[in-house]
Amino acid sequence: MWLIKVSDTASITGTVIRSISPSVIQPGSDLSITLTPSSSALFALYQVIETIPQGFTFVNSATSYTNQGNVYNFTQISGTPVTYVLRAPSTEGNYAINGTFKDVNLNTGIISGTTSIRVGAINYDSNNNGMIDRSEAVQAVMDYFNGAITKQEAINVVIAYFGSAPAPTPSPTPAPAGDLNPLNSQGFQNGGNIPAQYTCTSSGLEGSGVSPSLSWGLPPAGTISLALILDDPDAPGGVFTHWVLYNLPASVRSLPEGVQKIEQPATGGIQGMNDFGLIGYGGPCPPPGGPHTYRFILYALNAEINPGTGATRQGVLNAMQGHVLAQAELDGEYGT
Repeated sequence: MWLIKVSDTASITGTVIRSISPSVIQPGSDLSITLTPSSSALFALYQVIETIPQGFTFVNSATSYTNQGNVYNFTQISGTPVTYVLRAPSTEGNYAINGTFKDVNLNTGIISGTTSIRVGAINYDSNNNGMIDRSEAVQAVMDYFNGAITKQEAINVVIAYFGSAPAPTPSPTPAPAGDLNPLNSQGFQNGGNIPAQYTCTSSGLEGSGVSPSLSWGLPPAGTISLALILDDPDAPGGVFTHWVLYNLPASVRSLPEGVQKIEQPATGGIQGMNDFGLIGYGGPCPPPGGPHTYRFILYALNAEINPGTGATRQGVLNAMQGHVLAQAELDGEYGT
């Protein structure tokens, strides 16, 4: 689990995990959501923000809160977990819930754990012929791993397939959903040294260097766009931003070496401003004093964002609030 660091002064050392009971419910039924910190001290005077799915009704909470529409802000949290109750809508389907938490230094982290809620039963007999075919059984297994149905419900569908399908015929397996991992580069290994061509070494000019090639795994279901941030948390003045790229189409699985340093490169997406004051990629260029760690962090979002022209890292992080489905990280070392 990697956390978004919004403040440049301190990092969050804990996590917050969401559990939903039950995660499969009937229309109009109630479900309980509990947010548990990794340590009892983590929630002291902390802030938790949850965005509940459209159509759900907020019933009650054991903790005081304020809200704007479907965004609920729990403040003055004590050392105990936060629990609140939602009522499902009348419309059946799959729903997602997401949220963040902030500490007293305004560092922000993404709440992990269960995010999906299924309202209503799923009819796997899509042909309405009283039989389950192979693709329907595969879908049931995938729904179980995605948390949409229980293990027993998936087993029942698979048993029905073997009992009712006289001669299973091959059918395409639906493309599985992923979590973006692994994030890789052909130029260096995770945790390894970043080659000089990706830094300012060749020219000596700040903001020079070409971007390394990157590739990643499948994004989660529901991903609309991707965002990429490269920063240096070891910079003397605080986190230094080297690259901001957002609204990359969800279908993109890689970036070539040397992405154009213009606002809208041919590879797709929109590039923001780095801390050299330039658009696009600016290679590592640390002062003497030991190697720095450079973090390439890729985010899967359930929407396109609009942080404005010449967007900064902070502007993109702010625009991503409530939209992050998954993230992956690749680290490299550079400096002497």
